[in-house]
Amino acid sequence: MCSGATAPAAEPPGPDALDAYDVVWPEPSLNVAGSMPVGNGDLGINVWAEADGALQFLVGKTDTWDEHGRLLKLGKVRIDVTPNPFAKGLPFEQRTVLRDGVILVKAGEKGAEVRFRIWVDANHPSARFEMTSDQPVGVKVTLENWRKEVRELSGPELEGVDSFAPGEKAHVYPDTILSRPDELVWYHRNIKSIWPVSLKLQSLEALISQQQDPLQNRTFGASLTAPGLRAVNSTTLESVRPINETTITLHALTKASDEGETWPTDMARQVSENGLTASDAQRQAHAGWWRKFWDRSYLRITGNDELYVISRHWYLQRWVTAGTGRGEFPIKFNGTIFNLDGSHDPKGEKGPHDADYRQWGPAYWWQNTRHAYWNLAAAGDWEMMTPLFRMYLNALPLAKHRTKVYFGHEGAFFPETTTFWGTYVNDGGLGYGWDRTGKPPGLTQNQYIRYYYTGGLELVALMLEYYDHSRDPKFTEETLVPMADAVLAFYANHYQRDAAGKLRMEPAQMLETWWDVVNPTPDIAGLHFVTSRLLQLPEGSGVTPAQRERWDKLRAELPPSPGQPAMTRP
Repeated sequence: MCSGATAPAAEPPGPDALDAYDVVWPEPSLNVAGSMPVGNGDLGINVWAEADGALQFLVGKTDTWDEHGRLLKLGKVRIDVTPNPFAKGLPFEQRTVLRDGVILVKAGEKGAEVRFRIWVDANHPSARFEMTSDQPVGVKVTLENWRKEVRELSGPELEGVDSFAPGEKAHVYPDTILSRPDELVWYHRNIKSIWPVSLKLQSLEALISQQQDPLQNRTFGASLTAPGLRAVNSTTLESVRPINETTITLHALTKASDEGETWPTDMARQVSENGLTASDAQRQAHAGWWRKFWDRSYLRITGNDELYVISRHWYLQRWVTAGTGRGEFPIKFNGTIFNLDGSHDPKGEKGPHDADYRQWGPAYWWQNTRHAYWNLAAAGDWEMMTPLFRMYLNALPLAKHRTKVYFGHEGAFFPETTTFWGTYVNDGGLGYGWDRTGKPPGLTQNQYIRYYYTGGLELVALMLEYYDHSRDPKFTEETLVPMADAVLAFYANHYQRDAAGKLRMEPAQMLETWWDVVNPTPDIAGLHFVTSRLLQLPEGSGVTPAQRERWDKLRAELPPSPGQPAMTRP
C-alpha cells in the first residue's frame, strides 16, 4: 500500500497526527496492482483509476463461499466519466483518509474537476461513490462479470480447491443477472456442495443428518443504484443527461441458505432501507466509528524516515484489518477480501486468473491465519478477534465427533489446514487425501500436517490473551472454557504415560517438517502455558471444579519444557 505514497518532509508532530500517515497517489494507476483497499470489516473494495481509462473497483465480502468452498469476489465494476477526467497529463490525486474511513479521488482541470468520495459504510452493507463535478458530465456504470458459464478450473486456479470426486476437476458456476429499469442486480446461488462429499470421505457421514450444509443454496450478490442513471441493459447504467452529481451505491447481501429463493426480494428491501443516497446521520455514524477506532490505540516511532515508515505500516495494517476483520468469517491470510486478479502480472508466472483465485487455496491455514490476530487485543480491536473464535467454536462439535471416530476418546483437535466448517481439505497435497488405501480413518495423506495438533493450544492461548484485555466473563463461560476443555481433553486422552507417569507424546511431529519426534517442544510449552493460565481464571468465569481438577492433573503429568526444571507441586 505504501509503494505509491510520499512521506512528509518532517516527522509527525505528535500522537494526534494521524493525517501524516494518509496514502496519497499523484497520478492514476497502471492497473489493479495500484488499487487502494477500503472496507467496513465485512464488505471491502479495491479502488483505482487508470490513465485514459476509468475508475474501477473489485468487490469482496467475507461470507461469499461457492460450491467448492472458494471465497469468491462479488464482482468488478467500472465507472466511466465523459469527458474523461483521468486522461493522461490531467491533474489527479487519490488519497486514503484514515481518520474518516474514506478514499478521495479528484481528477481533471480546474473548473472541470470531477471528485469522488468513496466509503464503505461502517454500519451498513453498502459502499458509496459520491460524485460531484464542476461541469455536467456523462456517467456510465458497468458490471464486468466473469462468471458467465460453467467451466472447469485449470492451471493455478485448481490450487487447493476440492472437487466432488477423485480425479474430477472443480468448476466455476455462473451468476444470475436480473433485468431492472434503474439498477443492476446480480447474485450467485450454490447449486452443489462439497460438504457432504468431504464428510463421507473423512468418515464423518453421521453428521450429515445432524448438521446443516453450509454451502448448498448459499446465495450472495449485490445491487448497484445511482440517481440520474438508468439501465441500458442488465449490466450497464448510464446517465440520462449530463449531471453534476450522483451517488453510486453498491448494496451487498449474503444469505447462508436460500432454499425459498427469496434473495431478490430481500435485496430490494435492503436497498430501500439503506437508501439510494446516504443521510447525514449515516455519514456521521460512519465517521464516528472510525474516529473511535483510531482513538483506541496509537503507535508513534520518530527520529528519521525509516522509523516513520514503521509507524505508518502500523496504521496501514490496522486499516486493512479493520476493513476485513468484522465479518461472519475470519480474515483470510491469502489476500483477505482485497485479493486481486492476474491482469497485473507482466511475467504471467501464475498464468491468467480471475480475482476468485487465491494462491494456496480456499482453506484456512492456522500458522498463517494467526499472524493477523496476535496484536489485536492490545490494540483494543477485540471485535475483530471474535470471527476467528466463532468459526472454531462452531466447528467444535465436528471436532469432538471426529476425535471420537478416529481415536475412540474424548476431546477435540483442529487440522492445520481446515475448511471454515472444520473438516480437512480433501486434496492430498494439502490435507486428508482421496486415496484411503492402507490408511485408517484420520491418517492424512499430507505428512506435513499429519500429527500437527498445536494449533488448538495456540487458539486457546489467543483466547486467553483476549480475556486478559477484555475481562469478559461471558466470553470465558461460552467460548474460552468449552474450547480449552476440549483441546486439553484431547491431549490428556490421546497419549500414553511413561514410567514416571509423565505424558509421552508419540507419534508426534514438531511444526510441519519434523515428522517423527517425541514430546515436541511447542506442544509441551503450550500445554504448560495454557494449563497454568486456565487454573488462574477467577471464580465465576464458568470453570467447574471438575474441570480445574482435570487441568491440574494434566499439568502435573507434563514433562518439563526443554531447559526448564520439572514442575513440582507447592
